[in-house]
This record gives sequence, structure tokens and C-alpha cells, in this order.
Amino acid sequence: MGAEASTVTGAEQVEDSELQARFAKLPPPSWESPQVEAKAPSARECVAVCGSLAGRESMLILAGRGADSAHNDVAVYEASACSWSAVVPSGTPPPARSGHTAVHVPGVGVILHGGASEETGFLSDTALLLCGDGPLQWATLRVEGQAPCARDKHTAVLVPPTSISGAVGGAASAWRMITFGGFGVLPEGEGGNSDGEDEEDERESDEEEPASLGPEAGAIAQDAEPSLAHTEPNLADKLRAKADVAARTALAQRKARSPALKLGWFDDVHQLIFDGPGRWARLVCDQPKSETPIGRAAHGACWFGGTAGMASAQGASILVFGGRTSEGRVNDTWLLDVPSTRWRAPVCTGRAPCARSFHSVTRVGAQCSGVAAIFGGLDAGSRHLADLHLLDGASLAWACVPTVAGPSGPPTGRGSAAVAALADGTLLVFGGSSGWDAAQGGPTRFHADLHTIQLAPLLAEAALADVQGQAAPQRDGSRALPGHAALGKENAAVGGATGPTAAAKKARLGEDSRASAPDGCTPFDA
Repeated sequence: MGAEASTVTGAEQVEDSELQARFAKLPPPSWESPQVEAKAPSARECVAVCGSLAGRESMLILAGRGADSAHNDVAVYEASACSWSAVVPSGTPPPARSGHTAVHVPGVGVILHGGASEETGFLSDTALLLCGDGPLQWATLRVEGQAPCARDKHTAVLVPPTSISGAVGGAASAWRMITFGGFGVLPEGEGGNSDGEDEEDERESDEEEPASLGPEAGAIAQDAEPSLAHTEPNLADKLRAKADVAARTALAQRKARSPALKLGWFDDVHQLIFDGPGRWARLVCDQPKSETPIGRAAHGACWFGGTAGMASAQGASILVFGGRTSEGRVNDTWLLDVPSTRWRAPVCTGRAPCARSFHSVTRVGAQCSGVAAIFGGLDAGSRHLADLHLLDGASLAWACVPTVAGPSGPPTGRGSAAVAALADGTLLVFGGSSGWDAAQGGPTRFHADLHTIQLAPLLAEAALADVQGQAAPQRDGSRALPGHAALGKENAAVGGATGPTAAAKKARLGEDSRASAPDGCTPFDA
């Protein structure tokens, strides 16, 4: 593996942010494990979206990979009832997969995109799950334009309609999904980074991998043994040996029939605009490579701009944090300004989370300036993490959340968990994997537990700090966004008002679900 990227690591010389000091004066939030009714989905790595089903705030779990195989099922967790239910939507489901993304588009449904299939390799398809007043239904999504090439471990962020001038694509009133990065087969002449390593294979390898013979363009690297969750060592050894023989046989067959292709990390940006038929388009970032993030996968991203039609202190931007690159796991922070399609590396205060991949980045609350929650992941030493950090959008301040364990204890360290935020500031964490085995190049344990933590008091404190002028103005060195001057201390948290209105306070605390950010819990049938 290449050298670790040179990024801020939260070293001792970095001072805590003012936000961290304020959090230290509050009672630490507690991790809880709800006593749920009905059986939870099987242990797996997966993704989640939040919204309202039949008027009840719910979290949807879609597809994912467990110890035995990948899945294409759907499960619903109803927050108020603390109850799981398995749902079988009508229609034809998409192929089972892992490493995919899912976003909820109001008025459209849940969009599932990309990932990797054990049968066909990397995927580039886009599936639609209708979530209206009636039963859930898989439907065909009409899509025009050229979709991103097949990949997994990318990110997809829902961007709300905005009145900000200069919106890319001329569809300022339309919702859009923006994807970044991922891992897969690099097309001829494609940007990105490649050193012959699979993201899940920690062993160095200069060998190029052949293309899959399946219908999707892409391949799954086969020199990493399959991940197995096991309790019987002898049985696990036999299964691993059998899988190893099968994988190497399939690899030899493909090598004999297919040209060698290079696997690598993507650095491209694409958008799917929902203004009638979905329209894919690649977004070109007209900047030197040194001013854009290096290609990566297993990173995290969320919407960091304003709510629909309202700009924030960070403009209309997407936050990207960490991930795995050709240089190793990193902890760099980037903002992508959507109207101008320009990247910048903001200067943040406080101690950033350590370098990691397979973590989650989730917007919490419904404030105009985003607050992002970073949970878990796999660090540079291949240890799974269970820490929780917040990045405040108005102050660009990092703060590690001091937590306490509830009666059932905190979540164990894990990566690839499904993490979602409810409208009241509660963060939900389900499933994931742990026990990284470098020899296998993957995890050995998969989880099916659910944990919650209430962040509303911390969000209220962050809002109070912004209003009182404790938040520093936007700091981005020499990379200021064109047309986006830093907002003053008074209006940074309230969208231009001279003081916090009652509606602004409610939105900041996530009390108004209809005003919530796209990553919050808007009704699925909106």
C-alpha cells in the first residue's frame, strides 16, 4: 500500500474548538439500544434513508452484504413504535448488491444506485422504489444521458431545489442527486488513481485485474478472499479454502478470456437531475488537480448547504470527508460548491477525526447551515472505530461528541453501518461490519444491532454559539468561492435575519420535519 496521505490528523498541537469547549459543559448524550418488536434485518453492511411512511417517521434499510451473501430486500424501522417490519415491494427488485447508495427524492421515491454484485461485478444501474400512499413498489426509472461507469463505495448526495443563481444544468427548481468517487474499473483515459490495489485488499499488488464477463462494465477483484462471519474455526477454514479455490479458478478463466483492466479510485462528479425524465450529466470541475480531492472510495458525504430555496453560511455545498485513496486512508475535508462546481479545502478549527474509510457522514437537524455527524469507520491501522464527531457548518468547527453508554452499552467499533437522522436530532445506527482481517482483505463479523443517540441538545448549543457570534467567519485561505462572501456573525445561523426567529430556532433543532434537510426525515410521499 502506498504512503499515507499528508492530512491533518488531530495531533496534540491542534487546539480544541470553541464548540468543543461548549460541549464539555453539557451532560454527555447517551447511546441507547431500543427494545424493538419483531426481528431486525439480518446482520449486514447496508445503507439507510429516513422519511415518513403513512405519517410515521421511519428508516428504510435497502440491500447490503452479510456473511453469506448480498441482499436486495427492504426493511422498515418505525421510530415511534420501535418496531421492525420486513417489506416485500411489488415489481421487479434490482440485483442484490453492496457498496451502493440510496437517497430519497421527494415526489419521486428512493433512488438506489451502483454498487457491486457477486454475480456481475460492479454496477452502474439506477433503481426506483416508489414510496407513496400505497404499498412500496419497484418501478422503472426513465433516465437519459450517460450514467457514471460502474463502481461501488461512491457517495450520492441529494441537493434540494435552490434559488441560487448559476445552478448547474439550468434546473434550479429541480431536485438532483450528485455522486462522487468510488472504486471500479477505470476506463481508458479516465481520471482517478490506481495502483493495482482493491479497496478491500490491504495487500500490495501490481497485478491488473480482468474485466467481468457479466453484463455490467466492471469486475470484482478476486485476490481478496471473501469475508466470512464465523464462530467455528474449522468450518470457517474449510469454507475459506473452498471459496479461495473457486475465486482463483474464476480469475484464471477470466484472465484467459478477457483483456486486463486497471482497478482504481474515481475522482469524477456526476449529477442526476429530476425534472421530468431523470437526466445524467457529468460535472466538470475546471480547477487544477492540486485544488481538488484525490480519487477515493469508502468516503463519506452529505449536503452541507441550505434548505430548499435558502442558502447557508457555506453556500450550496456538499461536504466530503475522508475515505481510502491510492495513498491510504485520509481525513481531509472538502466542500463542493454546487452552482459553480468548484472544490475548496476549508480551514476548520478543532481536532478533525482521524483518517478513516467505511465511516458515515450524516447531516443532522434541519438548520440552514449544516451540521454533519461522522461515525465509526476503519482507521489507518485497520482498527474499527465507534467515535462520533460533529462539524458545524456555520463555524467550520470540529467537536468530538463525549458520550456515555446506556444500559445496553454503546455500539462496538464498526464500518459500513446504516446511519440516518430523525427530525428531532436522533441519530440511528444499524448493522455494519467489524473485525478486519488483512489476510482476507475484509471484515469477519457482521452486525444486526440498532443504537440511537439524541443530539438535539448539542445542536441547540451549536446554534446558540452561532447566534452569539462565537462562530468564526468562513475561512478558506486563498480558495474563496466566487460570488459567496462570508456571512456576518449575526446572520450566519438564521439566513440573513438580525436575530434568531422562532421558526429558525425550530428549524435548527429539527423540530419542523417539513423544513428538514434532504438527509433528514421528509415524507416519502412528499
